[in-house]
Amino acid sequence: MNHLLSLGKTFEDDELNIKIFNCLTRTWDPRITAIKESKDLASMSMEDLFGKLLAYEHELIQQSHAE
Repeated sequence: MNHLLSLGKTFEDDELNIKIFNCLTRTWDPRITAIKESKDLASMSMEDLFGKLLAYEHELIQQSHAE
């Protein structure tokens, strides 16, 4: 994406968010579904998305330590 951006290609927020979702493993599927259902992807910034994903990652780490 960075190469396309440097060539002048622009992306809408929802396009960027979907591209990020597509890069994630199946472990993230429950969180991706929850984000898609709870928020309009077009109005969610990448910073908000990364914040939500980082919070979920933190939860996964805590769960694995508890086990």
